[in-house]
Amino acid sequence: MEVATVVKAVALEMLDSVAGKLQMGNLVVRDFSPAEAKAHDVVDVQLGSGPVPISLDYHMETACLIPDVSKVAEHSELLRTYLLPCGVALSESVESKLLELHTKFGRRNIVLARGNDALDEVGFALDVAFPGSQKRLVVSGAAFAELRKFSRWTESLTDGKLVGKLKDWLVYRSQYIGHVYYHSQGMGFVDGAVGLVVRRPPPIGLPQGSQCLGSEFVSANGLGLKVTANACQLLVQFTTDALFGVGILDARRGFALDFI
Repeated sequence: MEVATVVKAVALEMLDSVAGKLQMGNLVVRDFSPAEAKAHDVVDVQLGSGPVPISLDYHMETACLIPDVSKVAEHSELLRTYLLPCGVALSESVESKLLELHTKFGRRNIVLARGNDALDEVGFALDVAFPGSQKRLVVSGAAFAELRKFSRWTESLTDGKLVGKLKDWLVYRSQYIGHVYYHSQGMGFVDGAVGLVVRRPPPIGLPQGSQCLGSEFVSANGLGLKVTANACQLLVQFTTDALFGVGILDARRGFALDFI
């Protein structure tokens, strides 16, 4: 199998792995371009209300070792197993950075003992400002467990992930939302609150004339990443890097929540 074919197969599998592990990353506005950029470049995300600048502050790299890669690449399940740690690391980077944004929203308290009424009060402002918009909560595991006790709670598996529904809220749980002083935290928002900007990382200087070195950038559905490798060794290191930034697009569309 040619080096370019191997590297592309690995890159496509890695992209699929990262995309499949995203949760918050699938709920936000994605701004993608295959244009090359470098860390800390600023991108203007175009919205109806005007451009919102987001800095590409995160250039994340992960590396996976694959033995006898030509044979492994012919078996998708085996290749997926080798790439799993890298896929998890990249998706966790994106998820954690997105959910750190909840601290930049205005805060609202949810008194869990009050049940549905507490969420009704918080959601009222969103309903008035953005009628018809889908309301979402991303909460800690502890808060998710408490919300499951509310009346009118239902849940289902969506793309392998447990998603709750509480009246007109969709509820997601995440390990990246934590606790402060015994309070579980969360983020409530409607579409257009948060943005994820993805660009093509800068090229890596590869020696000229080598038949063993390869680099491939792949993208799909608003995500993109690059894989680089020396595929002539028996044990091959595949380096994956992704360049992205996150930011608040419209602070009116979201709340940081404290569950007490």
